[in-house]
Amino acid sequence: DVRSFASNNSNNKPKRAIMSIQRVMTLTCAAGALMVCLNSSQARADSVGSETAAGSNNSSETLSYMGTSSNHKATGNGLNWNLSYGNYRIKSITPVTKRQIVDRTITYSGGLGWDQSSWELGSDLSYSRTAAEDLNSFGPDAYLGYTFGPKHDSASAPSLEIKGTYAGQRYTAYFHNRVAPLTITQSAGSLEAVLTPVNWGSISETYTAYSYNRDIKRISALLDSTRAIVIGLSHPSSTVFGFPSHMSEATLTLGPFSKWTFELDSSYMISAVNKSITHATRYQLSRDIGNWTLGGGVEHDSIPASGGQNLGLLNIYYNF
Repeated sequence: DVRSFASNNSNNKPKRAIMSIQRVMTLTCAAGALMVCLNSSQARADSVGSETAAGSNNSSETLSYMGTSSNHKATGNGLNWNLSYGNYRIKSITPVTKRQIVDRTITYSGGLGWDQSSWELGSDLSYSRTAAEDLNSFGPDAYLGYTFGPKHDSASAPSLEIKGTYAGQRYTAYFHNRVAPLTITQSAGSLEAVLTPVNWGSISETYTAYSYNRDIKRISALLDSTRAIVIGLSHPSSTVFGFPSHMSEATLTLGPFSKWTFELDSSYMISAVNKSITHATRYQLSRDIGNWTLGGGVEHDSIPASGGQNLGLLNIYYNF
């Protein structure tokens, strides 16, 4: 019973430590926004981009903007920021009635960072909404990184970058006001290492561990599209990108030929709901043409529930 489950958990508040960290990161973003305003006369855009992915069951469009202060342009030290908008459309089939569910998730995010010598630190805020699920999410993240070796001069000696990130997301399911809303707090800690042995190639590895303040198995069974809830189905939804327990990603980037870049990305995600493993492999090739960067590729996702899907990729960037 959704109503009784929400009532029984109404007093289960997130730990104070988690909320305190989130408040600190939120204040960091607010302080950074003030810095952008104060330095607006010195700032200029760095790049804008569009990333498109499309397949038979999934499509997405992401628009991004990245900028840096003028002193960052000159020295590699200073303020940087980013803004992005994402629109994700996911189609799934209910397991019992075989009805088709089409959900759309809208995401917004923005972040501020500071580079100083070999150090980098920053924070981001993100918000998403899946209307058919009546589900919202909001939360910050904060990162700190250090680079051994040259950081901004790629033509110099090899380098190794280590970066740690903490993220907190608060999911709220309102069930279109039919029952009391449910909230879930997701915490994630990740460690990333990027090794650049030569100036035309690099390899990176990222590992992320997730934790939740409530029983994610019980809650995820209540999240599905409105149509599925009405007809009494309860199975984990694929429309909120799942609830992982662990995720790892490895990326190989090669650019031995002038203006051409090849990227191979492989990732594994273990579900916190049923321990199933989703594997995604992506191949991309891009070319610089003046201030433009054009790229294309393919992605294959191996998904236990549906067997998998193939996506076509198209990326376009313009550098000012």
